Amino acid sequence: MATFYRKKADYEIAVVVIVVVVVVVAVVVVVVVVVVVVVVVVVVVVVVVVEEVVIVVVTITTIIVYNY
Repeated sequence: MATFYRKKADYEIAVVVIVVVVVVVAVVVVVVVVVVVVVVVVVVVVVVVVEEVVIVVVTITTIIVYNY
């Protein structure tokens, strides 16, 4: 009877360990995905802003050059 309980306890510990590992892996995957999405959004925003600034600077420079 003691052996049966010990095996049951070992099985329960194994199940708990597997569940914890799965949860940790899932959380890590979610965090990585969120970080990647945030980085992509930031890069896109920076590229768009830089593009707009370059367009404005080129336009102003062109106007100044043509006026003088």
